Amino acid sequence: MDKAKIFYAEDDESLRKINVLLLEDEGHQVVLQADNLKQAMEAIENGRLRELGVNIAIVDGNLTRGDCSCSDGFTVSKEIRGTGLPIKIIAFSGSLKDDAAYGDVYVDKGDRIQVLFDAISSL
Repeated sequence: MDKAKIFYAEDDESLRKINVLLLEDEGHQVVLQADNLKQAMEAIENGRLRELGVNIAIVDGNLTRGDCSCSDGFTVSKEIRGTGLPIKIIAFSGSLKDDAAYGDVYVDKGDRIQVLFDAISSL
């Protein structure tokens, strides 16, 4: 994928802000952001993904601070796939790869930003 239109769901505000800047410096557009599960679900349910032409979703596995269930990524991804839109999902998590099986590809939060860029390009 050349340049992506990205929906970025991440509860760590500092990480999200830094990565948004880096993604946009790379030429991608972060057109929609969510910092918790409720915001992510509302963005999907109200048709914003379609309206904004999102083609990549970067989704954290746990969008609820203090809750380590790590099922939020599965919930958000299932809802995105239910829209029928051709959106590729990057599981962006600090959890083990097996715990982040909700994405089309997995990127560990501890990896260099280039790994995230490469994942976008591979989709």
